[in-house]
Amino acid sequence: MNDPIARKRVNALIGDAKARFGVTYFVDPAGLIVTESVVEGLKKAMGGLWVGGTATLYETSIAFRPNAPNRSAHDGDYSVEIPLSDVSDVQVRFGSITKIIDLVTDHGKLSLRCFGAEAFAAKIRERQDLLPMESELE
Repeated sequence: MNDPIARKRVNALIGDAKARFGVTYFVDPAGLIVTESVVEGLKKAMGGLWVGGTATLYETSIAFRPNAPNRSAHDGDYSVEIPLSDVSDVQVRFGSITKIIDLVTDHGKLSLRCFGAEAFAAKIRERQDLLPMESELE
């Protein structure tokens, strides 16, 4: 893997994220069923769960890796790496408290919530502009 160009603490919206049983039990040991239904309701409304971690921009890709607390709080590994050549659009939209970066691909989108979203999105776009065009690769 290439050297990192930029790193940012983010929350990534992960559609299939699932909190571990112990987390929901710890949150509300007396009302586990209520807690699970609230979490599932929020997940459905938001399109997933926000998982905290780090987004790292490399020369040719962007990666998300959950931080230690989120790795222990969620079932599964929600690490993602997307080649910048697969990103067709980098959008910044409103979010409460922080803005949200949407990395749009043919397969869907990865949403990253962070402070300084405009500047981080600009770095991603700058990296994309430096990628060789497909015609240059042939």
